[in-house]
This record gives sequence, C-alpha cells and structure tokens, in this order.
Amino acid sequence: MPDGVTIQGAEDIGRLGTAYRAGGKELRTRIRKAMQEAAKPLAVEVRDKGAAKMPHRGGLSGRIAAARAGVSLTASTRSTAVAIRLGTREKYDLRSMDLGRLRHPTYGHRPWVSQTVPAGAFTEPFQDGSTDVRDRVSAEVARLLDEIAREASN
Repeated sequence: MPDGVTIQGAEDIGRLGTAYRAGGKELRTRIRKAMQEAAKPLAVEVRDKGAAKMPHRGGLSGRIAAARAGVSLTASTRSTAVAIRLGTREKYDLRSMDLGRLRHPTYGHRPWVSQTVPAGAFTEPFQDGSTDVRDRVSAEVARLLDEIAREASN
C-alpha cells in the first residue's frame, strides 16, 4: 500500500512549504489542519473499502472498519505528502494484507496459519481517490496562500 499521496512539482506547494517552515506555530497549525481535512475523506474510504474485503468470520473486517482513520502530513519546499494511517490497538500488517497475504492464529493450531485475501484491498480505493485528494489539497493550498498574502499585506 502506498504511504501517501505525493504532490510534486507544483510551485504553490513549494511556496506553501516555505511559508510553513517560516511561519509561526499558528500558521503551521492552520496549514496542517486544512490539508488533513482535505485528505480525511480518502482515509475513511480506504479504511471502509479495505475492511469490506477482509474476512468477516473472526471479526477482522469489523475491527479494521472500527479503526480510526487518520491522516499525517509532511510538508517541505519540494513536495508535500499526505499519508493515511489506521489507529488501532492491534498491529495489523496492512502491507501484507494489501499484497493478498494474511497471517493469523487459529484455535487449536500452535503455529500461525496463512490465508489469502483479495490483493489491492487498500491500494485500489487509495488510487481511485488520490486524484480527488490532490484536487482538494491544491485548492486548500491556493486558498491558504491567498489568505497568507492578504494577512501579510495588512
């Protein structure tokens, strides 16, 4: 599963990264919050669609669907990356699940067993929604840059 949607090469993203590093705590908080809010719907969609493809018997699907879908942000002058995270108490190997492999214990079996699951359960919805996230993040970047420019001129 990809770690995040990366938007590179856009001048606005670079300017936002520069403003992010140069700005105060309040500005960094506003930038981070706006970009996380733009990407949050994709995190929820990836979680829900991925969980629907996992085994229902034993409750894995339900536990993944109940996980908190979060977004983390990395901003620099050259690129901005938005990564999707699932917050659970249990540690799931989402990369292996996305490759179609699931290892788990079963009652009465000492070693863990391997099970196949649909490959791409998390990658496909991520890729399907990444264009929308790029558009929303770009719109938020443009809005924030305009807002920052207005504040700087006052």
